Amino acid sequence: MLIGMFPLTILIMNYQLFHSIWLIIYWLLFALINPWFEEFYWRGILFDHLLIKFPKWFVILYTTCLFVISHQFMWGIFSYASKSYHSYIYLSIAGIVWAITYLKTKSLRSIILSHVIVDIGNLTVLTFLTIYLPHRQRWCEI
Repeated sequence: MLIGMFPLTILIMNYQLFHSIWLIIYWLLFALINPWFEEFYWRGILFDHLLIKFPKWFVILYTTCLFVISHQFMWGIFSYASKSYHSYIYLSIAGIVWAITYLKTKSLRSIILSHVIVDIGNLTVLTFLTIYLPHRQRWCEI
């Protein structure tokens, strides 16, 4: 859960960017829905499938690398958010911790909850809409 709490400082420092009820609705919907899809795929389906054929350490590193790379494509290769080494480091740490947690517990519950907290704190919807540009520390109006 601690991994999920790090991005909450981003939310606290940028709460003023939510100037529309629709932004708040989209942000909350994304934070509640996205983790289910990502975790069921990365730590559920892919992880379990690979674990049958490969050693645990390889499956953890492989699924984490793909998880990190996928976020560049999700945000768009020209997004400011995808160009930061900070996001790669954080995604790598989260991916490894979540993979080990899944390996030990065989449950996605705590991982999904942690991911929900991450998505609440990291302002993903505002990043998609270029209202929040994390690596330039520049804010835009719609």
